[in-house]
Amino acid sequence: MQRYEISASVRIGAQASAQARRSTTPFDGSAKQEPSLPQTAESLALAFAACAPRNVKRFSRISRLRYESASIPVAAKERCDATTANPELSVASGGAQEGRRS
Repeated sequence: MQRYEISASVRIGAQASAQARRSTTPFDGSAKQEPSLPQTAESLALAFAACAPRNVKRFSRISRLRYESASIPVAAKERCDATTANPELSVASGGAQEGRRS
């Protein structure tokens, strides 16, 4: 079992970042959308999207799946506003695409 330790912080003025290992990733911590930084829901969808191709690579060693590349499109929808006590995030992925070598 892997164990992960992540920390995140936000400062007045919407400067936000998350730390994992020796890496710091900035994200938008404001109520408005900063066009150059990912929102928190986008970061969650990004983590989900990164897991799928990584697992193809990991499990291809123990299965008979041979591949040249793997990718997955992910669309996420967030429903959260000041009046919502329970924020919701739904994530949908497109069909997995498989590329086989002959």
